[in-house]
Amino acid sequence: MSDVHRSIAHVIVLLQRPSDGRVLTVRHQPHSWHSPGLLTVGGGKLEACESFDEGAARELAEEVGIRIAPDQLEFCQLAHLHAAEGERVVGAVFLARSWRGEPYNREPGIHTELVWVCPVCPRTLDR
Repeated sequence: MSDVHRSIAHVIVLLQRPSDGRVLTVRHQPHSWHSPGLLTVGGGKLEACESFDEGAARELAEEVGIRIAPDQLEFCQLAHLHAAEGERVVGAVFLARSWRGEPYNREPGIHTELVWVCPVCPRTLDR
């Protein structure tokens, strides 16, 4: 198959706090090549032979230290886009409302902080 028909598989996870509906985001380091200083939700590329839900659970453990069974993730959407670098990306978006553990920044070299945001008013966020 030619590269023109290949897409990189990503997962995106919205971790929603049941008590107030806020969604967990991570702020990238200001020197990051990807979204410097901006808030993003958890996620990343799939590993070889990994399903979308397995990858989503792994990414949450790696980035914010929580545990969630893949079957606890609610599939929301599939997105197909072109990344800034010109790569084609297929991203599966999941929602999680329950998990084990307290989220914390497991990747301080990549993220500066965790921020719970209101999903209906994201414009009010400062850089």
